[in-house]
Amino acid sequence: MDATSPAASWDVLSARARRAPASEPVEQPAPAPLVLLVADLAGLVEVGERLRRRDHLLTDRAPAQDLDRRRHDEDGGDEERDQHECPHHVVRGGEQRVHTGGKHGLRLGKTRRACGHSPPEDRGQLRHGRRRNVGQSLTVEPRSAVKPWPEIVPRLVASDIDGTIVPHGGTVSPRTRAALQRYVEHGIEVVLVTGRPPRWLPPVVEATGLTGPVIAANGAMVVDAGSLEPIEVRAIPPEHLGEAVERFTAAFPDAVFAVETPGELLVGPGFAQAPARGRREGLTPEGPPVTEAASLGELLDVADVIKILVRSPASDPDEMLATGRAEAGHVVSVTRSGVARPLLELGPVGVTKASTLAEHARARGIDRADVVAFGDMPNDVEMLRWAGHGFAMHDGHHEARAAAPYLAPPVEEDGVAQVLETFLAARPLSPVVEG
Repeated sequence: MDATSPAASWDVLSARARRAPASEPVEQPAPAPLVLLVADLAGLVEVGERLRRRDHLLTDRAPAQDLDRRRHDEDGGDEERDQHECPHHVVRGGEQRVHTGGKHGLRLGKTRRACGHSPPEDRGQLRHGRRRNVGQSLTVEPRSAVKPWPEIVPRLVASDIDGTIVPHGGTVSPRTRAALQRYVEHGIEVVLVTGRPPRWLPPVVEATGLTGPVIAANGAMVVDAGSLEPIEVRAIPPEHLGEAVERFTAAFPDAVFAVETPGELLVGPGFAQAPARGRREGLTPEGPPVTEAASLGELLDVADVIKILVRSPASDPDEMLATGRAEAGHVVSVTRSGVARPLLELGPVGVTKASTLAEHARARGIDRADVVAFGDMPNDVEMLRWAGHGFAMHDGHHEARAAAPYLAPPVEEDGVAQVLETFLAARPLSPVVEG
């Protein structure tokens, strides 16, 4: 109890009265009803504050991976993460991170105070169901430290698509399209690096207005954005196809399979009927060509398999990924890109977004230090590590956030556009005039 509270003052007077000699009677004031009421209220406030602090400690000690799993329900819906509402800041590792100009400080630690930017209507509302009063310290999740944004103008911008420039179930915003096109106008190459097969690229190419090469199928293919003609194809060796399927069948009794080729999707027995979780990604064509195989043998008896899809409806997505890496990581590359989906993507061993992007940059004489990359899921991890400046999306998977030295605002807030705009604002360039 606070020593200055009315209740504490009353206790002090009572103690003095008990210690006073009998010859010096002390006149004890009668406890006023108002004083007692204030004391009771002060006690209740103190108890409530202790319970609040205890609840916050329990919440903030939750493992980061568990917090990530709570982000997605079985329908693939994203919970909004703890993030400062001001568009100039992103909370990470207990830091108030300044992204653009303005009069701000940087305060490290587990708490921070709201900045002076114009807040939304309900500034006291914090996500994950916790509420704070205006001006009160905000408790944030403990995460790894993230560097302040660099002041650079890259020579190459590499961006994932789904969850990075296309919100799950959404489309490319006008702001993101404008930011990408501004780099193209300044002679800076922008390349899409995606897990999508070529047949899923046309809506995205149209929405972004980008031309030139696209790295698809997690690095297994490079295609021309306009014609979808293959530039490079890296197929899974036939001897690895059967071994990978055998290993995953042993590890996941309910596993069903499909394979991607440069031109079509071929599904095996039970794949189309298996329960599917998660939302359909945005900007995907309706009715892609799908061929059904009568047996696993027929499924694997095709040429140029660039990706094997493994679905295990009973599995947890992250646990499935860890098991797949342990069981077959030496036979095929194992990753995943779907939100809340127990679906793995297997490619040629050693082939990733990073390996193909590195070759792409090397062929153009671009050093990795001049590359900026954006991504949000496990299939982006190698690329985010390889690039000189890797940015994970703030609402991305915990593996992507751990791999990247930098953090971009969420895709719903045009995070990629915000970062790219900041780079050019720091070092203005003149547009390149052709001819």
